Amino acid sequence: MISPAPPTQKFRYLAVLDFEATCDDKVNLSPQEIIEFPTVVIDTAQPLFPIVKEFHSYVKPTFHPTLTPFCTGLTGIQQETVDEAPVFKVVWDQFLKFLAENNLTESNTLFVTCGHWDLVKMLPAQLKTLHITQTPKVLQQWCNIKIFAAHHLNTEVRGMPFLLHQYRLPLIGRHHSGIDDSRNIAAVARRLLEYGQIFRVTPRDEKLPK
Repeated sequence: MISPAPPTQKFRYLAVLDFEATCDDKVNLSPQEIIEFPTVVIDTAQPLFPIVKEFHSYVKPTFHPTLTPFCTGLTGIQQETVDEAPVFKVVWDQFLKFLAENNLTESNTLFVTCGHWDLVKMLPAQLKTLHITQTPKVLQQWCNIKIFAAHHLNTEVRGMPFLLHQYRLPLIGRHHSGIDDSRNIAAVARRLLEYGQIFRVTPRDEKLPK
C-alpha cells in the first residue's frame, strides 16, 4: 500500500522563538528587556522535518543591568553571562543578518511562539527603546502553538510542559531557558507536522479555546 503524500505546508520554514526577559516577583520592571534571543528553524520540506539552523545570543540589558535573584532563579541566566553579552542593538543586527543570509522571509517562514507575548508585546517594546517603530514583516505573523495545538488536542493548553506531556515528548534541558524552550517547542511543532497539521498564522486577537 502506498502511503499518502504528506500535506504541503504554506511555509517551508518554521522559526521557533522564545525570548527570556528581565523580570522580578516584587515589582514590574519598566522597560522590560530581552536577555536571551533564540531561534530554532525547522525545514518542513525535508523528511523528518529536521532543525536546519539555530540563532542564539544572550543580551546585555541597559535599563536594568543587574538581574534580580528571581530572574536568575527562573531562567538560570547568570549575571556574568549578560555582563559579557552584546547589547540588544548588536544582537538585533546579527539576527537580521541571520534572516537575510538564510533567506527567511515572510513568504517562506512562519515564526512559532508559545503565546502571543513574544511578538505582540516584548519585541515591539524592545524595539521601541531603540526608536525602531517598524517590525520586519516576517516577524509580524506567527503561529501561537498553544492555540494551534489546542485545536488539535481539543483541550485547553496550559503551556509548554503540558504540550510535551500531551505529545509524549521529553523536556530538553531547562524550562525557561530560551534556547531549551525553543528546542522543546520545536519538538512539539515537529510532532504536529508528523500528524499532518498545516501550520497557519494565528490572528493576534485569537484567544485560547476553552
